[in-house]
Amino acid sequence: MARPRNPLEPLTGIARISSWFVYVLALLGIMLVLFGPGGLLSGPGLRTTCVDSAGTLSTSGISGFPLKPGARLTGASAEACVDHASTGVWLSGFADRWIWYLWAAGALLLLLRFLRAAALKGPYDQAVPGRLTALGWYLPVAAAIVAAVVAMARSTLLGAMFESSASWTSLWAAAFPLWSAFAGATALTFARILWIGVRMHEDLEGTV
Repeated sequence: MARPRNPLEPLTGIARISSWFVYVLALLGIMLVLFGPGGLLSGPGLRTTCVDSAGTLSTSGISGFPLKPGARLTGASAEACVDHASTGVWLSGFADRWIWYLWAAGALLLLLRFLRAAALKGPYDQAVPGRLTALGWYLPVAAAIVAAVVAMARSTLLGAMFESSASWTSLWAAAFPLWSAFAGATALTFARILWIGVRMHEDLEGTV
């Protein structure tokens, strides 16, 4: 007798491919942090920190936003750099450059957990909507936290390089990705639909 086909069976292949994609992406991310532009082991030095001030401080009339001693603009761009940065400024630069990649990696891992549960346990297992719910809450909540960290880091960087800076609240509003709220709401909606399917399946099994 042929084994009943799991309606989510194609997700097995997707989960397997996603696993390798996450592993390769993590390896590339580590190499980028170490050896990429502005990485820990590349660039002008470990203590050189830069920030892109475009859209935050107008550098077209630099007299209105004078640089602090020790800071410089890189060419004609709006990127300001400082050598021999303090530990706090250096950590702020690291957070401003890389923390969104950590958020994206977390979202990919949660998505992978959902795909694996759906492919291996079937669509009517309680773990499936539960893991989708976790992804739905992670996307906007973690994005809001990361945006706040990035905003405070960028405010610290701008304050260390320019005589004038910007409040971290306005920077947070610019850094928060609104699409993460819509994506999270979509995931939570589908998770609720899956919960209904799980309960209906359990009720059906109880009546048989």
